[in-house]
Amino acid sequence: MAAKLDPRHTDRTRAKIRTTALLNRLQGCALGEVEMTSQQIRATEIVLRKSLPDLQGIHTTTDDDGRSYESWIAEIQEINQRATGIS
Repeated sequence: MAAKLDPRHTDRTRAKIRTTALLNRLQGCALGEVEMTSQQIRATEIVLRKSLPDLQGIHTTTDDDGRSYESWIAEIQEINQRATGIS
């Protein structure tokens, strides 16, 4: 007989299924396939904010000095040659 799943795993799986169902319903509403009241849309939005990460707060910065891809490759090759002793 197969071993039972960890109860936490089962809860996480159920939560993912609920989130997917909400996303599918909201997408159907956006595409005109499903009717939803404004209260249903708002409630779905609230639940999704609690279950999905908000990517709006992610900001990446780089310190590349505006150099081109080719200049970065040339510098990497130069460093690699110095490290390996290849001319």
